[in-house]
Amino acid sequence: MREALSAIVGDDPTECLHPGHPALWIGAYVGHLRSDLTKSGVVKKAAAWTPDGAYEAAYEAWKEAITDEHTHVEEMVAASPVIVGLAAETPIETSITLHYPYGVPIIPGSALKGLARSYARLAVSQREGGEALAEGGEACKFLFGTQEQAGQVTFLDAWWAPTAGVKPLHQDVMTPHHSRYYSSQGEESPADTEDPVPVNFLHAKGRFLVAVRCAREEWREFAFRLLVAALADWGVGAKTAAGYGRLELTPGAKWPPAVDKPFLCTIQAMTMQEAKSEGRDLFKQAMEQPAEATRREALVLLHAAFKSAGMLKSKWISEKPARAWITDEFLPACHELGIGGDP
Repeated sequence: MREALSAIVGDDPTECLHPGHPALWIGAYVGHLRSDLTKSGVVKKAAAWTPDGAYEAAYEAWKEAITDEHTHVEEMVAASPVIVGLAAETPIETSITLHYPYGVPIIPGSALKGLARSYARLAVSQREGGEALAEGGEACKFLFGTQEQAGQVTFLDAWWAPTAGVKPLHQDVMTPHHSRYYSSQGEESPADTEDPVPVNFLHAKGRFLVAVRCAREEWREFAFRLLVAALADWGVGAKTAAGYGRLELTPGAKWPPAVDKPFLCTIQAMTMQEAKSEGRDLFKQAMEQPAEATRREALVLLHAAFKSAGMLKSKWISEKPARAWITDEFLPACHELGIGGDP
């Protein structure tokens, strides 16, 4: 393949004289074995590349194929550079995960699922009412699965969204100062006398089509919301500690749906005594809310309030028959949405 392509490949890194793309240039070094291009030249050539109409058609076909009643699909914009797969082995030593048939950046669904699962276990489960998302919790098992059962939510690959005038890949650089120390695995001491060695690599910018699929609406919306929060707070891919990998919902996105803020504020301002006297009425009002987001937020707040007031203790519930609604109605509703663990 390389020999067949070598006759029609130019040496100018800003020109593409054959129908190749960055996945070929970076992954197989196609077209550069008989040229004077350096590794940085390959990066420069990839950064100057623009996908053709074939990818736009493929993107639209993909978007249409995954859009159905069981899938939440949104475009998210990269608020900072995105690099997934930086450490993968390539002839130019640095890499980025690309859609091989088309050469555009892509965020694998496995990376998004792993991010959402870690965020749920390490961040959300530590908050009030999030215990079911801890390792081994019912919500965690339902969403992401275990060794014995598959998760009920599918995180699809996030395709780069073609936009007029926007190139998918951009040139970046890092400058390790102690290359001998790193390459010797610590046998040599890091010395300030070493010169920095610039390493060129690629990052992605633009928009990505993020999709989460589940047959049950409440779990689908919760999983999407969880992923959105993880992408904004933690980011995906490499160099997230340096601020890379953050994605945000584009302006005008369908999610999150409007919530009834006054109703939620009423619950937040509730005292312990009010929780005991008015809790059942507020719970009924919460379940009658038309917006799924309001219902969920209200249940989270009510669960935290009831727990603080001691209303979830079996002793308090058993003291009066009228309190049976806690175990008969409230806790099952919370359990259905993965709030507070098993009733």
